[in-house]
Amino acid sequence: MGTVDKALSLLDFFSERRPEIGLSDLTRLAGYDKATVLRLMTSLANRGFVEQDRKTKVYRLGPSLLRLANVREMTIPSKASARPVLEHLSVESGETVHLFLLAKDYLEPIDFIETSAHATRVHMDAGERISLHASASGLACLAFMRVEESERILQGRLERFTNHTITDVSTLQKCLKKVRSEGIAESDRGFEEEVFGIAAPIFSPDRLPVGSIGIATPHTRMTDSFRQKARALTQQAAMDITRAWGGSIPTQAGALQ
Repeated sequence: MGTVDKALSLLDFFSERRPEIGLSDLTRLAGYDKATVLRLMTSLANRGFVEQDRKTKVYRLGPSLLRLANVREMTIPSKASARPVLEHLSVESGETVHLFLLAKDYLEPIDFIETSAHATRVHMDAGERISLHASASGLACLAFMRVEESERILQGRLERFTNHTITDVSTLQKCLKKVRSEGIAESDRGFEEEVFGIAAPIFSPDRLPVGSIGIATPHTRMTDSFRQKARALTQQAAMDITRAWGGSIPTQAGALQ
């Protein structure tokens, strides 16, 4: 792994649950020696990608990331154009809803709304990366990726997040075939314990997945009637955002047509 890759990999350890990290913890998480981590973090700090608290000495993400995020949003206003769709999905479903962008081997959350309709609800972490094989959102994208890309991911390390995570490649391929047929994916406690996810892919102009939109609800609240409602709402939301982003839905996307 090159120096740039090592430096950027350190940023991946920051999340909403872990917004600040000390040098010793970062060294342990990264598996590099302390001198290397210090050198990389110093370089990142000099460029504004991280900053260090003068008193506690812990690191947090810096303002340069916010500047780049704003530039990204100006050039491709994905979040702004999708927000009304996400809000509608939130109101109609009464559950936590989320919008993810595909970033090669994982999904990045760019927007979500946690429901206020229930005391018990699914909470989202704005900095958490979402696995493709273990989540409804990931399966929705994985099913419509180029064959060589999906095969590469399935032949890689398939982490088991819960006792319900599917890691058998043959079983996953059957799941993906069903997703392609129906145009929507489901995951029952695959990524988080007690969470049932429903998601549909969002497509680019070349008919490849660029992200997904979905609903996350406690497993105990997923009744048959709500499941059918949630699937229909999610599919419509995916179509609306695909069109808003200038995308095209592939002919094999089943019920999304």
